[in-house]
Amino acid sequence: MNITLLEKLDDSCSGISLQESVCRQVQRIISTRIYVRDDDPANSYITGFGLPEIVELYTDDSSARQAYRDLIREKLLALEPRLTDVQVIAVSSAASTASCRLKLQLGQHTIEERFFF
Repeated sequence: MNITLLEKLDDSCSGISLQESVCRQVQRIISTRIYVRDDDPANSYITGFGLPEIVELYTDDSSARQAYRDLIREKLLALEPRLTDVQVIAVSSAASTASCRLKLQLGQHTIEERFFF
């Protein structure tokens, strides 16, 4: 089983299936926040690890929501090399929680699951 650098540093991932391992890594990526800094474009979410918060910027119009779904897909494919494809089926946000429904392609296996921010 291939493991990522984060898993090599974290013993809690030893002895689990490849699918469980990938889901844990995806959850880590989705749960990590990088905040957009207007004063320094080099520190923007495009170049940093993690995802920006779901704010009104992403929830108010359909093109912004699609851009956020595309960003999630790009980040997951870039940061979890064992994934061969990612489909962001839906992203939802309420006052206290946010989640996304993903279909992850891992070689011949497909995992469809909801991940919480």
